[in-house]
Amino acid sequence: MSVPIRQIPRPGAPVVSRRLNSWKEIANYLSREVRTVQRWEKSNGLPVRRLNHEQRGSVYAFTTELDAWMESRQPVPAISASSGVSRMRLPGLAAIAIFLVAIVAAIVAPGIEKLFRGADSQRSALTELSPAREAYLRGIYLLDLGTLEGLTKSISEFQKAIELDPRFGPAYARIAEAHTYLSFGKDRSAQSAVARDWAQRALRTGSSSAEAHEAQAMIDAYVDWNWVAAQKEYQTALRLAPDLATAHSNYAQLEAILGRQDVAVAEAQHAWQLQPFSPTLGASLGWFYYWAHRFDEAILTSRQVLKSQPAFASAQACIVRSLVAQGKFAGARDELIAQMRLARSDYRSAGLDAVAPEQAIRNFYAWKLGKLKEQQNAGHFPSFDLALTLAALGHTDELMSCLEESFQQHQFIVLLINVEPFFDPYRQDPRLVQLAKKIGLAPQQTAKNRMSVDFFSAPQQGPR
Repeated sequence: MSVPIRQIPRPGAPVVSRRLNSWKEIANYLSREVRTVQRWEKSNGLPVRRLNHEQRGSVYAFTTELDAWMESRQPVPAISASSGVSRMRLPGLAAIAIFLVAIVAAIVAPGIEKLFRGADSQRSALTELSPAREAYLRGIYLLDLGTLEGLTKSISEFQKAIELDPRFGPAYARIAEAHTYLSFGKDRSAQSAVARDWAQRALRTGSSSAEAHEAQAMIDAYVDWNWVAAQKEYQTALRLAPDLATAHSNYAQLEAILGRQDVAVAEAQHAWQLQPFSPTLGASLGWFYYWAHRFDEAILTSRQVLKSQPAFASAQACIVRSLVAQGKFAGARDELIAQMRLARSDYRSAGLDAVAPEQAIRNFYAWKLGKLKEQQNAGHFPSFDLALTLAALGHTDELMSCLEESFQQHQFIVLLINVEPFFDPYRQDPRLVQLAKKIGLAPQQTAKNRMSVDFFSAPQQGPR
C-alpha cells in the first residue's frame, strides 16, 4: 500500500523490463542451465524471441515476460465463492505490468490463463479474462504507481469494472483504497468520507471478500488510527484469503507501527514468498527489517530487489538509510553517487564529492533540505522526507514542529515515530513521547533499539 513501499502515499517507481540478449543471460536470470531454458522454450512456451533474418541461436527475452511465464507456473490460487475473483491479488508494479502486457499486447505464455481461473467448478465468469477484470487489472496497475495521476485514473478503471459487472466486489474495495491514499492530501476530510463509503459498499457487495476487509482495515488504521479495529479487519481478511499477499504485507505494516517487529517481519516474509516476483513486496520486507533495526538484512533484501529492478526507488532508499543508520557513511556516499548516476543526476551538486564521507552525507542532507523547503514555500508539505532530513541534520526543534504539523494534518510519518531509526536520538524528548500518546501508540520504554550513532552531531536539546 505496498516512504517504504507499503506506506501512504505509496512511492511510485517505473517498471524496468530488461532485455536479455542470449541463452546464457536468460538462463542466469532464471537460475537454470541453458539446456533447461531451451527445453522450456520448445515444450512449455517460455517467451523467448528471435531476431529477424538471424540464425536460430540469436535470441532475446524481456524480464517481465519471463516473470509472467514463471508466475503462471505457481500453484493455482483459491477462488472466493462470493466474488468469483482470484484470491491472489496482483501486487507490485512489476506483477501488474506483466499482466497488462499479456492483456494489451496478447503476448500470453501457455499456462498463464491459470492465474485467472480457480479449481472451483462453480467459478463465475469474472475469473475469466472478462472486460470487467481487464478494467480491474488496469486499475491495479495505476493504483500501484503511487502517483496522484495514477490514483485518479485507477478510480476510473475500477468504476468501469463495476459498471461492467456490479457484483465485482474487489473493485469497490480498491476505490476505497485509492481514496484512503488521497485522504493524505489537502482534502483529507472529504476523501476520508468517500473512502469510508466505498469500503462499506465493498462489504455490502461481499462480506466474505478479503479485499473488502483489507480496505476497511486501511481506513481503521490510517484514517481513524483505530489500531484494534484495523488489526481485527486484517485478521479477517487473512482468514478469508490466506494467500492474499498484499494483505499480509499491509498487516505487517500495522504490526510494525505497533512495535511488534517480529510479527511484522514474519508477515512480510510470507507475503514475498507468496509473490516472489513482486519488487514491491520484496522492498517492503527490506523496510520491515530496517524498522526492526536489522540493517544488514534490510540491505541484502533490497539488493535482491535491485537485481531485477535496478532503479526501484524504494529499495534504493532503504539501502541508503540502513547504511546511514549504522554510521557507514562511506558506503552511503558510494550508494548515493551510484544512484544519482543511474538517474543521470549531478551528484556533485548535492555535495557528495566531499573527501570526508561523513561530510559528504551531511552535504547531501543539507542539499535535500533546501529542495524540500522550496516545495514547502510553494505550498506543499513534504512531511515524510522533511522530517527524516531534519532528524539527520540534528535540527531537533524544527523536527518536532514538523512532526506536530504532520500530526495535525494526519500525515503518515507520525505513525512511525516509535520505529523509524532516524528518530532514535530523539526518543527521550518529551514532545515525541507526548505525540506518541496522542496517536495511541505506547512510547518507547528503553533505549535498546537506539542507533549506533547520533548522526553527524549531537541533536540540539529541546525544552524540557
